[in-house]
Amino acid sequence: MGIVVDFSTLAATSQCSTQAGLRYALGYTTRDEHAALRAGSAAHAALAVFLKGESATRAAGKFTDEYEAYAETIPATDRLAYPNLHAIMLDWFERNPLLKLPFAVEKVEVQFRIPLADGIIYTGVCDGLGYSKQNGRPVVIEHKTTGRITSYWLRKWQQHAQLTGYYFAAIAEFGRDQPIGVYVNAIEFSQLPTSTRTCREHATTYDECGTLHAKHGLYFYGRGPEQVEEFKTNAISLAVTFAHISQLLAGDPQNVQFLPQQGRFNGHCQFCQFVDFCDAGRPVHRIESMLVRSPWKPIQDVS
Repeated sequence: MGIVVDFSTLAATSQCSTQAGLRYALGYTTRDEHAALRAGSAAHAALAVFLKGESATRAAGKFTDEYEAYAETIPATDRLAYPNLHAIMLDWFERNPLLKLPFAVEKVEVQFRIPLADGIIYTGVCDGLGYSKQNGRPVVIEHKTTGRITSYWLRKWQQHAQLTGYYFAAIAEFGRDQPIGVYVNAIEFSQLPTSTRTCREHATTYDECGTLHAKHGLYFYGRGPEQVEEFKTNAISLAVTFAHISQLLAGDPQNVQFLPQQGRFNGHCQFCQFVDFCDAGRPVHRIESMLVRSPWKPIQDVS
């Protein structure tokens, strides 16, 4: 068996075989999911420019290059509309100069390719690697965009395997100098207020103070050796499961109808982009009209 997986593939496999098969084996998504992914990808590209030492203007320009044309069809009132997200990103750049960050950036967009077991490669991209300004120890930097930063959303990263996977990759990068954890750079992609009503907090109209309502923050999450070992064990098991899903669908895409739907047991269906497709009975003959073709490819293929 030879297979390359990333965290998104493994996470989907852990949630529902049908979701993993549709998204990562057959390469489909939904229109709404595609827009959110494009917005997040554009934000990552702009943040990479900024962390390399470029100005806020240059970084915001990168976001424009990556997202403006794509977002032309998104309604102006949508939170993912280009003007709204551009204002949020520019606000982040202006409020977070490199000198004020709690870490010094050493590398940006670090690709990794790590063997988990014979024939299984774990791959991905660390948004950044650097050193804590407090104690000089290595840290991982991970950017996250979300519709809403809540206490629940922040709490989920305390044990989240995605951060553990990046920590695992960073160990190989730093060698003996073990990283101490991961900084999550959280940016909320919510709709900024733009009305002419008066804001009680800022004593001006919302169309003047809109960006002051932008929400973002840096949050630190520690990791340790025991979490890395558990991550490796679970990742290998999930990779094997995904390999079987891929083999089944490679034989005939119609076989998606025979994949398990664990989401109906663990409650994941309410969060899954394919819920309408599954509710319709997983009609493969209508897949092109219900879903968007967007093949998912790990950053590196098996050599």
